[in-house]
Amino acid sequence: MRLFTAIELPDAVKRQIDALTPPDRVLVAPRPEQRHLTLTFFGEIPAARLAEFRAALRRVRVTPFQLRLDGSGCFPATTHPRVFWCGVATNHELSELKNRIDVAAAPLMPPSDIREFIPHITLFRFKSRPAADLLARLSTIYRTLTATTFPVAEFMLLASNLTPQGAIHTVMERFPAASATNR
Repeated sequence: MRLFTAIELPDAVKRQIDALTPPDRVLVAPRPEQRHLTLTFFGEIPAARLAEFRAALRRVRVTPFQLRLDGSGCFPATTHPRVFWCGVATNHELSELKNRIDVAAAPLMPPSDIREFIPHITLFRFKSRPAADLLARLSTIYRTLTATTFPVAEFMLLASNLTPQGAIHTVMERFPAASATNR
């Protein structure tokens, strides 16, 4: 199973994002319930190891904090975009949470290439190469999100099942701040 950790977005933030999404044949938006901020993608993990991941992640201390949406961009680059995303303002608490998750899971993971953590929320994928004016329009539309803040008091372990209609994410466990401090 494909496992990753993420922060769930409040429903109000999901609604705000969806209200801004313009109709365009080249854009494929994830379903609102699938929107999240990925922390660590572990990749394909044997189902027999799920209990080990859960146990390791239960030891991660979660301290509540606030996130602010900030900026937008494309992966892999604006010259050949496949994903359009909304970024998150630099946040020490977010970086610390990500680091604690990575340290807790490290003994369970094979060595892999280290990638820069770019906290973001996928707004949509492109079916085909978008016109340059569409990218500029999207950046302008989503600039209004930069004033959006929301609280974070937990993270989740999710399983991702890839289907022809897109990925389906299933919450395997939630790791809230209150229970994390009692461990």
